[in-house]
Amino acid sequence: MPLGQAQQTWQAVGEAEPFGADFWVEAWQKAKDASPLKSSQRADPQRWRDFYHKVGAAWQQVWGEPWVMGRRVSELLLHEGLIGAGSTVLDLGCGPGTMAIPLAEAGALVTALDSASGMIAALTEEARQRGLEGIEARCQCWRDVLPVPAYDLVLAASFPPALGVEGLRRLESLTRGHCALVLSSGGDPFSFRRQLWERALREPYPSGGFHQACALNYLLASGRQPNLRHLSWNQRYSQPLESVVGFYKAYFAIFGVRGAKVEEDIRRVLAPWVKDGTVEARGRVGIAVIWWNKQP
Repeated sequence: MPLGQAQQTWQAVGEAEPFGADFWVEAWQKAKDASPLKSSQRADPQRWRDFYHKVGAAWQQVWGEPWVMGRRVSELLLHEGLIGAGSTVLDLGCGPGTMAIPLAEAGALVTALDSASGMIAALTEEARQRGLEGIEARCQCWRDVLPVPAYDLVLAASFPPALGVEGLRRLESLTRGHCALVLSSGGDPFSFRRQLWERALREPYPSGGFHQACALNYLLASGRQPNLRHLSWNQRYSQPLESVVGFYKAYFAIFGVRGAKVEEDIRRVLAPWVKDGTVEARGRVGIAVIWWNKQP
């Protein structure tokens, strides 16, 4: 969380015991309330579900090289003993299999949940092409899963509904062992994304770094013993221009920004990165992995 944002949040929750569990509960909620992304997800969740359904097949490609993230996180979880051959994993908000596919390739038995049927269809097809049988993919809301501790590990990777105290407690209700969050470190490897957001929406680019600070500190303050590991790697972005334009037109439409003007803005921002009809960029990805053992 940027220092200025943190100071404003601390002032807003100044009546809570300084840096106790209640402090972080309030700080997290205040930060989420101030997020334009969270506000839109709360105001019109169906519009977001429709978007995720529509872009399911293209999601992996549009974000660069997402399989790298899945492999890196799976390697970490294996090294730390959180998964192994035959371990049961619940992947919440699984998308097209960014984590579920590498986890299954590492030998875990994965139950993958997402409420967007397009994402589940993309995951199922990818698993079929790779000959993977260790994934049970369900098009289901995560809140409809019975709170029974049936899994060795419950994982939420870049899954907004899990990012809050209620979400963490929900994760714990489903595991008999560990919980894990995979979060952005707050930056973005490709600067054109920031420029697209600010040009189309006329708002400062949101940073998700506060999730890492609030989740980690809430867990510490509430008596858990969370572990934190940062991972980073160089990444290349190479996608057809028309695919990128189509993706961002659909994305900004969630916020009510549509029409010829937004497409013009998208193409103008992307122009410096376009070569022979392809958007080309390089950057360094940074993520945080937080994991902990559920409270007895």
